[in-house]
Amino acid sequence: MSYKTEATKERLAKLLEIQKQIEENIFVPNPEGRSNDDDLPYYKDLYRQYQQFLDSLNLLIRFESFRLGNNLYDDENKKKGGPIT
Repeated sequence: MSYKTEATKERLAKLLEIQKQIEENIFVPNPEGRSNDDDLPYYKDLYRQYQQFLDSLNLLIRFESFRLGNNLYDDENKKKGGPIT
């Protein structure tokens, strides 16, 4: 196995670990249920940024998985019961 393949596997493993830690430890509630809250714009912006971060992380994971030429990302989602992309 080449160095590049090993490095890609290591990056993918780290990204999947980061994703797992975020899912277990961080929760940003959707602010849509809030009303009459002076901080509503702050919560909406925070939620938007949180969703953008998760989307970016998922793209990185998919990219690294694609570089390996397999469906590790899809396999991880199957284990979690998540959507298959």
